[in-house]
Order: sequence, then C-alpha cells, then structure tokens
Amino acid sequence: MKSHRLPLSEEFIAYKNEDASVIGGAILVGKTLDADLDRTWVLRQIERLATDVISSDKVMHLDTMLRVLRDAGFRGASDYYQYSNSNIESVLKTFTGIPISLAVVLLSLADELGLSHEGINFPGHFLVNIDKRLVDPFSMTLVRESTLENWLKRLSTSREAALLRANSLQIVMRMLNNLKALAVMRLDLPKALDFSGYQLLVADDVFSLYLERAELWVKLDVPTMAIKELELALSLAPNDGAISALKKQIETLSGTSSKLH
Repeated sequence: MKSHRLPLSEEFIAYKNEDASVIGGAILVGKTLDADLDRTWVLRQIERLATDVISSDKVMHLDTMLRVLRDAGFRGASDYYQYSNSNIESVLKTFTGIPISLAVVLLSLADELGLSHEGINFPGHFLVNIDKRLVDPFSMTLVRESTLENWLKRLSTSREAALLRANSLQIVMRMLNNLKALAVMRLDLPKALDFSGYQLLVADDVFSLYLERAELWVKLDVPTMAIKELELALSLAPNDGAISALKKQIETLSGTSSKLH
C-alpha cells in the first residue's frame, strides 16, 4: 500500500502546492471519509453564517460571531470518538464537532468577515486566536486567563510552547492525526495507514511517519512492508544512533519475513 495509490493523492499534492487554505484542507480531510462530500455546499454554508453575523450586528467583532454560532447550536460533540466529528460537512450540518473541526468553522468565518485569525496548536485541545483574543472552539467562548493558566500548569509547559501558531498544513496534519488515532483505536489498521499515507503527501518531516507506518505493518503481520518503510526512514535518519537502531530493526524483520507462515 503506497500513498500514490490513494484515491485523493493528486488532490492532496495540489492542496499543498496550490491551495493551503484552512477550509480547503478541511474539505479534503472530509473527503477521506466521504467521497461525495459537497464542497460547494460547505463553502456556501460558511457564507451563510457570515451573512447571519453581519445581519445580527453591523459592527463586526468577535463577540457577535461567537454569539451567532452559539445561537445556531454549534457546540462540542458529546462523543469525541466518531469519524464524523472530523468531516466538515457533517460538522456544519449537525453543529457539533471536536475542537479542531469547530476551529475550522471559526477560522473560515473569520476569514470571510475580514477578522484577523490564526490556529493555535495547543496540546490536546486546539484553540484559535481571533482579533488577538484566544477562543475555545469547543465551547465557542473566550478563554479566560485563569483557565489558560490552569491548563498550562496541568501540562507543565510554557505559554510560548503551548500557544504556537498552526498553519493550514499543520491543521490538516492534526486532523489526520485524530482520524489515524481513532482508526488504531478501532483496530482498523489499513484505514490508519491510509490516513498516514495522506500525511506523507503534505508533511515536511516524514521520518516519524515512516517509523509509525512500519509499526502498523508489523501489527498487520506484513514484515516486508514494514522493512520498506524502515528503509525509507533510514535514508532520513538524523544521527548514527538512529541509523544503527533502524538497521537492527530491519535485520530482525528480515529474519521474520524469511520464515514460513
């Protein structure tokens, strides 16, 4: 199974090279779940939400946008562990999602309304910054300073490390990470490999992805494919220690693959 054989390979490559918008990336991720996703409907729905915000208050600001979205019913999903939570069309139809998919709604709407915006790659809970104010997409509310401080204490990390900006490609990678983790949790390893294959097409650093894919192939009891992934990782190994460890893994798997099953 190689990434170029995946049905959306050309679209992912084109996205990285030509599009790289937040909504475009979310639509593409959604298409990995539903090939019939209606891109036109999704874009029109964002436009409709923008119109609702403008109609609600001619003074365009974040508080109005959040209120309109809450009134429309946008909220965090009660069940995180559903593929549909990462499908932007489903999120816009059900008004529910996980933090990063709801963040896509916020970022896309802010873009439509001309508000400054950026994704924030907060560990474990994606956030957004709109008009220089931090927003929790899951509740569609502003993040209080005391809440942020508590989160940082629990994570034992600095504000700078936790509030790094996420560009469009990083958002796509994180959305695919969520789907991949869900597939692994459901023991659907071929599907996890598909999500990983799409990541290979947009990631700048693929070394860790090859290692991860090798582990998935081992779990599927296909050592020959695991070896191929490790050989690709070997060509990108960052130091002699990593090279030595990879060679040992390949040697071990080579012995396994030569045995009769």
